[in-house]
Amino acid sequence: MMRRQNLEKSGWLSKEKFIEMLRIMPIPCIDLIIEFKGEGILFIQRSIPPYKDVWALVGGRILKGETLKQAVKRIAKKEVGLDVEIVRQVGTFTVRFKTEYKRHDVSTCYHVVPLTKTITLNESQIRYRKITYDTPKPIGGMYSKMISKWKELEAQNK
Repeated sequence: MMRRQNLEKSGWLSKEKFIEMLRIMPIPCIDLIIEFKGEGILFIQRSIPPYKDVWALVGGRILKGETLKQAVKRIAKKEVGLDVEIVRQVGTFTVRFKTEYKRHDVSTCYHVVPLTKTITLNESQIRYRKITYDTPKPIGGMYSKMISKWKELEAQNK
């Protein structure tokens, strides 16, 4: 009982409640194209599902009560230890997974630039990192769409 109360106070769901949520509703998420100007985009390789062992963008769930801007800043700091500045919203994307109770995510993607250069990985969830403008393979399907849209927007601004 104590563990459940601590989870609820922290804002996180118990495993049972999370599974039920996956069954009945989409998960609101944020994904980040973190661009180190002149060097590339930060890609990570997760050690947890649903994008385990494939390249991904930094991302996470939006918490209740957060604005999108607050979620962007929290996720960048928590996942890779970076303070970031938002350049623009790239778009909103949906993905349905064949695993995890047919999970359905709705993700808003942002282009951001880091205010610092030191990356500190959340090692409980992330194994590797890479900075490149070339999209690494294998990469989660939704991320390819986000990067393509970002490149399209960048080309329009030139």
